[in-house]
Amino acid sequence: MPFDRESKFDVLNTLGQRFRDVPGFELYSSYCIYRESGLRNAALASLREFIGSVRNLSAAEQRRIARELCQIGYTERDVIGLIPKPLASFLLDVLDKWLAEDRSEPAVWAWLALLSNDRSHYYRGLHLH
Repeated sequence: MPFDRESKFDVLNTLGQRFRDVPGFELYSSYCIYRESGLRNAALASLREFIGSVRNLSAAEQRRIARELCQIGYTERDVIGLIPKPLASFLLDVLDKWLAEDRSEPAVWAWLALLSNDRSHYYRGLHLH
């Protein structure tokens, strides 16, 4: 079956539209729309700004945003550019801090496994469930 690049990028546009008016996700929305449109430099600028704005939020807000992005990243893991390297690195940092405070949330372990590509985290989460 051939790879359908168009449909994978179209998901970015759909997500961009969905997050346009969601508090905290406006810049991620811009990233998705720019990326889908092929405006790579504008997309990366929006992504950097998004990461910087989330970095200045409380830990609870960072977790809320990480939860949403990781859930989407899990369900749409074949989508090109959904969670690029800079965002994945930032999310890994948020998840690591989260687990340093509370290791009892199985989903956090699964998201950590997904982003780090390390199945051992997934198995740790399964043992908690």
